Amino acid sequence: MMERLCFHCDNSHFQCLRWRGFTTTSFLSLLIRFSSHLLLSSAYNPPDTYFINSGSSSSVVVNGRNFVGDANPTSSFSVGQSSTVKDDNPSASSLPATARIFKQQSSYQLQTTVNGTYLVRFHFYPFSNLADALFSVSASGFSLLSNFSVGNSSNPIQEFTVPVEVGKFTIDFTPQGSSFGFVKAIEAFPAPEDFISDETPHVTPVGSGGSYKGLLSRALHTIYRINVGGETITPDNDTLWRNWIPDDAKLVYPDAAKNCTPSV
Repeated sequence: MMERLCFHCDNSHFQCLRWRGFTTTSFLSLLIRFSSHLLLSSAYNPPDTYFINSGSSSSVVVNGRNFVGDANPTSSFSVGQSSTVKDDNPSASSLPATARIFKQQSSYQLQTTVNGTYLVRFHFYPFSNLADALFSVSASGFSLLSNFSVGNSSNPIQEFTVPVEVGKFTIDFTPQGSSFGFVKAIEAFPAPEDFISDETPHVTPVGSGGSYKGLLSRALHTIYRINVGGETITPDNDTLWRNWIPDDAKLVYPDAAKNCTPSV
């Protein structure tokens, strides 16, 4: 299994995504047009939404999202064999200090009523010894995280786009060796129509090489989401509850660029 890189971009925002696929072909990069700036202010109400507060019996509202405690699962989702843990010294995270622990392979099952591309986010803010966890995560037959340790990651929130069909959407957590897995919260909801194009130019290190089709059948892993020439955008200011970072730290030659605001 190889990992791929692709970019979603327009003239003011872009996302760097890693393609999670089962293939042994050579490395490629994909450049995709993406109108993400329209979603920063446009209203969007996804038909299915799952905001799960893992390891808790209570619900909490964060940036307009109602995270439902999974200790009392509803008819729309269920949780496999696992346990819960609570932090006695809560951190700065806006979510309650609880998590669900997986000491053997287990899963969440979500009932879905629409086909399409779903945005799926896992919150892994660690506390106690959770930073020592080593585990893998898969969904709908796609490997999303392999031998993952939040202690080795700079981002406690891992986001993916995953093709989902009507029925049961299963998310599996698999501990590695004698370790364990955990999750603090889960988000899963359909992305807007045309959020991802199925066809894109195929760009290799030596130049363009035709086009690539089939992105809608792939799971993509968000690596960076950058607001070019702008400031940080937090989830409470984004329709899809995304976080955007400024591009200043990513510029190879910062003195050769300057910010500007186009006139309307």
